[in-house]
Amino acid sequence: METRASHFVVGIFVLLSAIGLAGFGAWLAKTKTDQAYDLYDVSFRGSVNGLQEGSSVLYRGVPVGRVSHIAIDRDNITRVLATIEVQAGTPIKEDTSAQLAIQGITGIASIELLGGSNDSADVEPGEDGRPPKLEAAPSAIEKFVQSTPELLANTSAMVDRISVLLSDENIQAFTTILEDLAKTAATLAENRGEFTALLEEVASASTNASDAAAAAKALMPDIQAALAAITQRSGAIGDSAETTLAEFGETSKAVKNLAWRMDRIFGELERPLDDFGQTGMYDFSEMVREMRQLVASLSRITTEFERDPAGFLIGGNQRGFVPE
Repeated sequence: METRASHFVVGIFVLLSAIGLAGFGAWLAKTKTDQAYDLYDVSFRGSVNGLQEGSSVLYRGVPVGRVSHIAIDRDNITRVLATIEVQAGTPIKEDTSAQLAIQGITGIASIELLGGSNDSADVEPGEDGRPPKLEAAPSAIEKFVQSTPELLANTSAMVDRISVLLSDENIQAFTTILEDLAKTAATLAENRGEFTALLEEVASASTNASDAAAAAKALMPDIQAALAAITQRSGAIGDSAETTLAEFGETSKAVKNLAWRMDRIFGELERPLDDFGQTGMYDFSEMVREMRQLVASLSRITTEFERDPAGFLIGGNQRGFVPE
């Protein structure tokens, strides 16, 4: 009797559990049926490896839907179309883009919706009643895969250069350099005392040069004063010389006029004196000629003085005072 009662209790418990599960399933199905979704087509250029129906759709990291269908684009077989269901009211704009993302280390892919601004208009439906289309941007993995050939080429070139750099000849040259450096270091260590003395001499010479520069700087005011005095004295001498040259010029003009008159007088007397000499006054005629030569010499001297008074007085090759 007790055994039959326990079986009856178990049967009632199982029946009630089945009814509860059926009710929960019906409620869950009704909830999913009542929830509205918007459909969008996402166009991918490259591979969508890891993406499958039921994969999550995220909008700025927030789950908003799932992937309902994946197929090759019939209009362009180089592309893949993934139809996604997104919760109604999700702000999908014209500047919204999609990107394939890998979740964790499982390799399962999802679709990440990116971008979109408040000022942008809502995305428009596609042709022939098809869902609006979103362009997928290359993912980080796609960019890495696309850049892999170039990366491999650069890596190969770098390896080649490293091989050239580490060739036997370069290694030998580098070894020689190290040996020379070691020898130089040993030489410096052996001659440390001489090197120290040399440094001390250089320091002493530098100190002496500094002292000499300071002394020269201290003498500069005296030198400047001396140069100013010389300049003032030169100006005074120049003014006096100009006055003297002017007076001497006037005197030379008077001497030239006198010489010209004397030459004229002796010229007029030359013929009578010659006639007189023929009658016995030859010596007097010679005296007259010498006097004419003297007058000519005076005339030439005055002419040279008028042409270059300074050169006549101090000589053409003389130089002025040049301070050392």
